[in-house]
Amino acid sequence: MTALPPWLTTAQVAEHCGVNRTEAYNRLLQKLEVRRIGVRGGAGPWGRLIRVERGSVLRMCGEPDVVEDVLPRWLTLKRAANYYQVSPHLIRQLIAYEQLDARRIGSSRAIRVARDSLLQLGRVRVWEPP
Repeated sequence: MTALPPWLTTAQVAEHCGVNRTEAYNRLLQKLEVRRIGVRGGAGPWGRLIRVERGSVLRMCGEPDVVEDVLPRWLTLKRAANYYQVSPHLIRQLIAYEQLDARRIGSSRAIRVARDSLLQLGRVRVWEPP
């Protein structure tokens, strides 16, 4: 088995759990930690891409949790994009829409994304009745 990325797509969740994508989307996502990623606008108030946290999938399947990689304080665009399995272009859009905190380093054109804002990206609070 290959190592799972920190955040999985719904197709990867379905493949890992041995169910089809529709069942993973409709039945399993309610039990997992989910992030909605993308620029705001369009049909819904949240982003369009769904990413599922690896630890919640492993716990649901009864497998041991994997130790998280420690992210540096500032990440390159490519590393930030790889963390959520999205394109660097989307990371640039998220910076432009002020959903991610980023800085230029020195006099170069290099952009770095703040780790804390990356970890908070796409977090949606779900209301549960008391």
